[in-house]
Amino acid sequence: MSQEQNRGEQGRYETGTKGGHDGGGAAGQPASKPPRPLAMIMEVFGLSRTVTIMAVLFVAIVVTAAIFFFVLSAPPTTITITSGPEGSGFHTNGLRYAAILARYGIQARVLTSHGSLENIERLLVPKKKERPSGGQSETEWADIGLVQSGVKHEGMEKLVSLGSVASQPLMVFYRGTPIEVLSELAGKRLAVGAPGSGTRALALTLLATNGIDTRPRDHKTTDHKTADHRTTDHRTPEQQDKKTTNYEGAPGEGTRPTATTDDKTMTDHGGTEPVARASNLAPGPSTLLDWEPRESYKALLAGKIDAAFLMGEDASGAMMRELLRAPDIHLFSFKQAAAYTRRFSELSVLDLPEGSIDLGKDIPPQTIHLIGPTVELAARPTLHPVLSDLMLEAAKEVHGRATLLQNRNQFPAAIEHDLPISADAARWYKSGRSFFYRYLPFWLASVVRRVVVVFVPAIVVMVPILRSLPRLYQWRIRSRLYPWYRALLAVEGELFREERRGTRDEGGEVQGSKFKVQSLRPEDRSPKSGEGVHSPQSTVHGAARERLLGRLDEIESGVNRIKIPASFADQFYGLREHIDFVRELVEERTSPKS
Repeated sequence: MSQEQNRGEQGRYETGTKGGHDGGGAAGQPASKPPRPLAMIMEVFGLSRTVTIMAVLFVAIVVTAAIFFFVLSAPPTTITITSGPEGSGFHTNGLRYAAILARYGIQARVLTSHGSLENIERLLVPKKKERPSGGQSETEWADIGLVQSGVKHEGMEKLVSLGSVASQPLMVFYRGTPIEVLSELAGKRLAVGAPGSGTRALALTLLATNGIDTRPRDHKTTDHKTADHRTTDHRTPEQQDKKTTNYEGAPGEGTRPTATTDDKTMTDHGGTEPVARASNLAPGPSTLLDWEPRESYKALLAGKIDAAFLMGEDASGAMMRELLRAPDIHLFSFKQAAAYTRRFSELSVLDLPEGSIDLGKDIPPQTIHLIGPTVELAARPTLHPVLSDLMLEAAKEVHGRATLLQNRNQFPAAIEHDLPISADAARWYKSGRSFFYRYLPFWLASVVRRVVVVFVPAIVVMVPILRSLPRLYQWRIRSRLYPWYRALLAVEGELFREERRGTRDEGGEVQGSKFKVQSLRPEDRSPKSGEGVHSPQSTVHGAARERLLGRLDEIESGVNRIKIPASFADQFYGLREHIDFVRELVEERTSPKS
């Protein structure tokens, strides 16, 4: 090969080296500086600069998102529980929950309320309440609330239940001669519970079922002998003493207040209306009083009302025990308890055994059949799973013991009424506390659980994608080289066809057996000792030679223009060697005959 050809070959190699990879120096010159981190990643994984930057950005986004969710998924350190009136069973249980949660570093704020309805409202929508100091306002809302089953409220289907935690017996205390059915309370003064309480809702339902009219009074009715109505009085017993001038009859005989024309009482609609004179009252209408439990309890002991409906959501256990021991007051026994539970699915039968309050005095003197709903732990659907587990653990500690009305470990239970059981609660009832919280301290279990929940899925998603990038990129780079190999094969195939055509022209027959397809591997380029690459008689010359060499020059020029990363330099230079091999093959086989 001539000196000019050698210089041309050297120029082609230098051109291919300069344009063949990203970020490299001149041909034959080692890098003067150590590679940057990005370049190291490119060389190790065989990626281009663009793909490497995209991979680094992808990893950064996944890691940032994982850290964000790791921080966001941390359980809150505070929780708000809405319970019931101060001193009631609901409020007492709320305070017990708070004491248990404090062991785990969770600060629980226990709010007092008027009962189940207000608890549902706090769970559904924020409620603003004026601070005692005045001026500013705070939003009172709750994460968890004690709710009596069977209480209805618009929109409550948005909430979830952690399960039932206790039975809630309805206790009807009354004065006078013993009665057997609730319908015998018609025409008497009845304290049915404060507005917004589950006690009042259940009492009105049961009274209406027994034929006692509980409808609001018609404001326009003047003839009370023909109009159905009920008088709802929100006044306390002290206010009643000031307003009332006389009581007709004795307690237990259907007493009704006699009032002056300027006496007024609040209605269920929030307004006021004059209290009808006794002479205008139809015989037998019941007076329903929406009083707080403490006022009802005092009025019943004082003989100012005939009966009071009390439940643990708004009344304290001390009140009920004192009423049970009072000599002139009886606890109503629902002899039709089974019939009530068939009609109202949320109710269950609860028996208070004879002598269970006081064995020495035999209180009660016989077994009392009670009915009542269960108490549910209602929660927002966004309640953190850790808080859900802790609340159920606290409920198990508070309500799991045996009492007069329930067996040991009867509650909490996955009893579903109006609210669906949450997925977290269903998991707790099935398998109990999660593995990490069972064996590790609370703070450590919280960290480990979040690592497993957040980072493990991120790694599972990220690793296969990152592992597939080099393979995809290798396929992409090879797809740049393969077309040039196809072009080389086409040139070599045309060379063989030209030789066969020339052989036919000169000898009249095909001498294809004299030629064999040569390998493109560099180690197979040089002929072995004593062997020739082709027949010394060449039949390809002239225009065919120039055409084939021109095709090879075009291939080499195109190869020198492609960009290949340094990790694929071996394939790039192998292609160029194969181009030179085919060039030498063409030149040798198209040389003039000797």
